[in-house]
Amino acid sequence: MRTQKQIAASRENGRQSHGATSPEGKARIVNANLQTGIFAEYQVLSWEFQEDLQELRDEYYARHPPASPEARCLLDQIVLCEWHLRRFTWVEDSLWQDLHTAGPPESPCSYALQRGDQTFTRLQHRINSTRRAFHAALRELERLEARDRDVVLAIPDSVSPATHSPENQLHVLGSLRKNDSAGLATGAGLPAGRHANEGPGE
Repeated sequence: MRTQKQIAASRENGRQSHGATSPEGKARIVNANLQTGIFAEYQVLSWEFQEDLQELRDEYYARHPPASPEARCLLDQIVLCEWHLRRFTWVEDSLWQDLHTAGPPESPCSYALQRGDQTFTRLQHRINSTRRAFHAALRELERLEARDRDVVLAIPDSVSPATHSPENQLHVLGSLRKNDSAGLATGAGLPAGRHANEGPGE
């Protein structure tokens, strides 16, 4: 157990720490914050392997490196959707095997289908909804990636490469969102003759 003197020393060190001050240090913090924390052991069931989930996660993060918290959130959803689809496939195979084994020798497949009909139907609903969630998250992620690429291209060439960091990109994205909100409030970007407080049919 820690002594009161050690606890007091830790608190004093915490008060004196002001975090990263250099652009490189701040960029490392931003990158760390964009890394997922959801892939813990509780996501892996007894017949699954943590290494397989980590490999799946690494593949998607290498293919779609997130440039914003929103992109990271969508990427995590995509990874978990595929992980669950793999799990559902294993569950379906196990159901068929168990019912087939329990069935009569002359018609094990018919027995399996009749006894497991409702279970297979519920499982298929889960599979279908997970597939829809996967594709919806992927479409939104691709939209965000296109937006983030436009932001990077909009950064002037005269800016130091050190400022082409995730931290700077997040700052630019925040500015763009504020501008978009201001434009909607003032009616900027709306068709000629239309105002922000007018409804679709007015």
